[in-house]
Amino acid sequence: MKIGYACVHIGSEKTKMKSLRLKNVNEENLKSVISDNLDALEQIIAYNTENNIKLYRISSDIIPFGSHPDNTFDWQAKFSYKLRQIGDMIC
Repeated sequence: MKIGYACVHIGSEKTKMKSLRLKNVNEENLKSVISDNLDALEQIIAYNTENNIKLYRISSDIIPFGSHPDNTFDWQAKFSYKLRQIGDMIC
């Protein structure tokens, strides 16, 4: 049996996800929050790997307003390398 958990990780430090309100969405704020959230996700995956946790549901909050029309920042291009790195950790 594989055991895991959904979304909220409290097992290690530097893994708290950040968020934005729609009124604060701009490129600078998105870059900062997404970068911090991807760093946190990387820490969570490292923790899960070290503790043989094979199942984890990643929250959609990692990329605030990722598909919202007010988000015109090309976060996919900006963070493609980091996303690939995280994907490689999972495989």
